[in-house]
Amino acid sequence: MHAALGAGVLGLLAYAAVLVAGAGAALPGDLLYNTLIGLAAAICLARGVRTRAERPAWIALGLALAAWTAGDVYYTLALADAETLPAIAPSDGLFWLYSALAAVGIALLVRARARGASAARWLDAGVCALAAAALGAAGVVQTVLSELEGDIAGQVAALTYPIADTLLLATVVAGLALAGWRPDRTLGLVAVGLAVMTAADSLYLLQAAAGTYEDGALNDILWQEDPRPMNRDPGPLPPAPALDGHVDA
Repeated sequence: MHAALGAGVLGLLAYAAVLVAGAGAALPGDLLYNTLIGLAAAICLARGVRTRAERPAWIALGLALAAWTAGDVYYTLALADAETLPAIAPSDGLFWLYSALAAVGIALLVRARARGASAARWLDAGVCALAAAALGAAGVVQTVLSELEGDIAGQVAALTYPIADTLLLATVVAGLALAGWRPDRTLGLVAVGLAVMTAADSLYLLQAAAGTYEDGALNDILWQEDPRPMNRDPGPLPPAPALDGHVDA
């Protein structure tokens, strides 16, 4: 397990070097990114198999990351160079599955730590979750919604991403509140990891809506690229493009 974690750290440093070199959108960046997420999935699943404590939570988190990896690999192999992209592709379903399973995983981790929590703490968690959801809806969801164009299926598919990000972030915030804002190392690290991935996804959506996202830029260290299918043909983006079904990057 320690060897796998060490390999992950080295891989992350190598990926950062690839981004600095400007090759994040090329084959080395894709290969490193997919490998790192796949390794993270394997580590979570291995912990779930080897230890009985919190097994369902780690299995859920491992399957979530495995779904993300599978969606990314599918997009890279089947859609990255396609001239015409579908409104909804198999990779969409895999990314949606990631959000659902990640939320289940964090909820299971929290449940084990929230036994005996007072009614006041549960109320605090609910208020904080609603506040996080409201901020996400007012920021990312509203921005993406205002830029959507094209067919209904594409619009619905595009809108599910910021909604899923917002709900996942609300779940993380509720979990931290139930832990009294003093989570143990396990819950704290998982919460930070999910929050960073959610923030990276939201940042991508906002940049794409404004027409400022650059594939392979240094901020992709949070994740290599948002690989969800887009309805436009590949090519240079005009300033502040309208979103055609999916957020265009």
